[in-house]
Amino acid sequence: KRVSYAVGAFNGNSVNNNFNDNDRFTWAGRLSGIPWQRGTGDAAMSWSVGGNAYTADDTALSQPADFHFDSNLFTGERRGLGLDTQVVAGRFELWAEALHVRWEPENRRPRAAFDSDGWYVQASWYAVPKKLQLVGKVETFDPNGDAANDETDTATLGVNYYLKGHDLKLMLDVLRTDPAGRLDTDTKVLARAQVVF
Repeated sequence: KRVSYAVGAFNGNSVNNNFNDNDRFTWAGRLSGIPWQRGTGDAAMSWSVGGNAYTADDTALSQPADFHFDSNLFTGERRGLGLDTQVVAGRFELWAEALHVRWEPENRRPRAAFDSDGWYVQASWYAVPKKLQLVGKVETFDPNGDAANDETDTATLGVNYYLKGHDLKLMLDVLRTDPAGRLDTDTKVLARAQVVF
């Protein structure tokens, strides 16, 4: 499909639960398209773009400490916008996404309204077609655009080995993170196996 859209109303917070923080829904919509494509199979090339938006009215919604809400719970309104694009050229893929969220806490803390932003750029290449994939990614997250020095930046290098497509694969990632408010950096090595039944 060259153009697609989706609209949804959602309840429940986080993943794998059956309760909601109030009786209101989160409304979300997405529009995406493929302005350019050519070739087929291993020689396929395409460029796709998409945009999405959501609105929510929350009561005591659990959030990370980065936002500085009272007891890490948010009550109020939030609205988010996102833009993304993907370029695929044979064995090479380039992905980029930017997200923006406007928070309006009911108790006006840490402010009456503030904005959060995040983005990432990710490149991947199959060194061995459909078997060995190399991945590089840079990303940043700013929980409050009005506060200074609260961004977290992360760079990731990874390798994926596909034993049976996405159903059975091994992943190894090295992440270097510059956390907000700290002079030192964190380095993590993550090894994962994915099995889909």
